[in-house]
This record gives sequence, structure tokens and C-alpha cells, in this order.
Amino acid sequence: MTKMTVRDVTLVAVVAALYVILTAVPPLNAISYGPIQFRLSEVLNFLPFYNRRYIWAVTLGCLISNIFTSSNIALDMTVGTLQTLVTLLLGVWLFKRLMNQRVANVTNWGFLGMSLFTAVMVGAIIGAELAIVAHLPFWLIAAEIFVGELAVMLVGSVVIFQLARRVDLTR
Repeated sequence: MTKMTVRDVTLVAVVAALYVILTAVPPLNAISYGPIQFRLSEVLNFLPFYNRRYIWAVTLGCLISNIFTSSNIALDMTVGTLQTLVTLLLGVWLFKRLMNQRVANVTNWGFLGMSLFTAVMVGAIIGAELAIVAHLPFWLIAAEIFVGELAVMLVGSVVIFQLARRVDLTR
């Protein structure tokens, strides 16, 4: 593991803060939780393709957002945050190997794959959490969350791809 510099820690803090703003600040907090959710901060899930430090940034942002905004803090702190960490770790590892390329050399297929992978993971895990806690039908709630996550990720893939053409996200 490489040593984190002050610059790295600063970038992690900035991205985590951005995640919190896009999740927890009104009116965005109203669409970030519940059975139908469009968590705009999930767009940041693409950043780990460029640099792995962003895995920790997005996970930290998720944890902080869940602490300050969730109606079920303890469960969202653990399940939601672990789901984010596992999805990002597996997503980067999986697509790096499947696409046989450097993580930073993301193609449209990588973005599409990460969008689908993330939507499936979030739909299944958060869907199960809500099904258990709120006694909602699993398949219905998982499908609703999947659709919301996929929509955000697909739009976000375009945004991050365009941003990466102008800003070096690998540094």
C-alpha cells in the first residue's frame, strides 16, 4: 500500500464532502433515501476507476451522509456504508480484470459495466435492508432501487467521462 500524502488526504476529504452535499443537503436528501431513490452522489462511484483513493472518499462520504440524514442511522451506517465499500472494491477489481486494462483507462464499456454492477449491488443489498426493516416486498423494492441507481449511474457516466477529458482524475 502506498503512503497517503497530504494532497491525497485533502482530495479524499473534498470528494467525501461533495458526496455528503449531494446526498444530505435539502432538497437532495428527500430523493436520496427510501424505496425510490436517486442519490446523485452515486455519480462519484466512477472516481475509483481513476484513482483508488476515491474508494475511501466515497465510502467516507456515504458514512457521513448516513449519520446525518438517515432515519435508520445504525443500520444505514453499517449496511449502506459496507455496501458502498464492497461495491467499489469489487467493481474496480472486477472491471480491471475483465477488461484487461489499467483502471485509469476507462472505456464506455467500463462505465456501462460499472453502472450495471453498481445498480445490481445497490438494488439487492439496500433492497434487502428496506424489505427487512420496512416489511416491503423484496423484488419490488429492489427493482425500484435498481432503476433509480441505474438512471443516476448512466447519467453520471456521461458527466464523469466528460470531466475526465478535461481534468486529470488519476492524480
